[in-house]
Amino acid sequence: MFSIAKLPLRLKILCLGTLLLLVEKSFGFSDSVQLVFFALGIALIGIPHGSLDHFLYLKSRGEVSQWRSMFRFLFFYLGYGLLYALLWYLNPALSIFLFILISAYHFGEMDLFELMNEGRTIHKIMSTCFGLIFLGNYLLFHWPEAKAILYSFPGFELRFSAFINTAYEQRFLWLAISLCCIGGCFLFYSQKNQHKTLTWIGQVLPLALLWLIVFNLPLLLGFGFYFSCWHAGLSITEIRKSLGWEHQSWLFLFKKSLPTNLAAFIMIASLLFFFYGDLNRILAILFMSIAILTAPHVQVISAIFSGKKAF
Repeated sequence: MFSIAKLPLRLKILCLGTLLLLVEKSFGFSDSVQLVFFALGIALIGIPHGSLDHFLYLKSRGEVSQWRSMFRFLFFYLGYGLLYALLWYLNPALSIFLFILISAYHFGEMDLFELMNEGRTIHKIMSTCFGLIFLGNYLLFHWPEAKAILYSFPGFELRFSAFINTAYEQRFLWLAISLCCIGGCFLFYSQKNQHKTLTWIGQVLPLALLWLIVFNLPLLLGFGFYFSCWHAGLSITEIRKSLGWEHQSWLFLFKKSLPTNLAAFIMIASLLFFFYGDLNRILAILFMSIAILTAPHVQVISAIFSGKKAF
C-alpha cells in the first residue's frame, strides 16, 4: 500500500509543494496569508537551519567546545557578517549581486548534493551555474514583484531595468535556453564521468518538478516554500547526519540552536527598526538580513560538505 511517509524526504517535500500549488491555483492566497506563510517559514525553519553552524565549525576542525574555539568561530563568523553588512551600507547594488552569487552556489550545492558531493572544483562551478540559472529565471518570472522589492532596498538603484523588462517579456525563451544549456552540461558531465544516465535522470526530475512548483507560485509563497521547506529542510537533515544527531528530537535541536537563533532574530529586529517602511521595504530588509546571515553560513556548510576545515 502506498504511503507518503515511506517516500524519500525530497519527494515528501515535493508532495507538499504540489498540494500548495493546487490549493493556490484553485482558491488563491491573499497577500496577508502569503506573508504569514513566508514569515513563519523563515522564523521556524529558514533561520534556524543556520543556527547550528558553531557545532559544524567545531566538527570540521576536530575541536571541542571551549572558549578559544568559540572565540575564533565568533570572530570569523561575525566578521564575515559585519563586513558584508558594511558593504550593504556602502554599495547596495554590489551587495545584491554578491547575495545572488553566494545564494546560487549555496542553493545549487544543496540541490545537487546527491549528484555532486565530493567538493571538487568542477562540482562547485556546476553548482554555482545551476543555482544562477535557477535564481535568474525565478527572479525573471516574478520580475514585477521582485522589482518592487529591489527598489525598496535602502540606497539601491537599478540602471538596466529596461533590459530586464524586455527579458521578462521573453522569459519562456530564456528559460528554454537555460534548460538546454544546463541539460547539455549535465549530459556531458555524466558521460565523461561514466555515470548512469538513468541515475542522473532520476535525480534531475525532482528538481524539474521543484522548478515547476515554485515558478508557478507567487513570489513570496514560492520563495518561502523553496527556502524554508526545500532548502532548509534538506540542509537540516544533512546537518543532523554530520553531527550524528539523526535520532535526536526536534526539541533537542531547538535547545542547541536557541542562543544563536535569538541573536539572529535580534539582528533582524534591529534592522527592521532602523529601516522600517512599507511592506516591500520590510521584505527587502528581511532579504538583506538573510543575505548577511548567509555569507558566513556558506563557509561552514561548504567546509562540511567538502571535508575541509571551516575558516
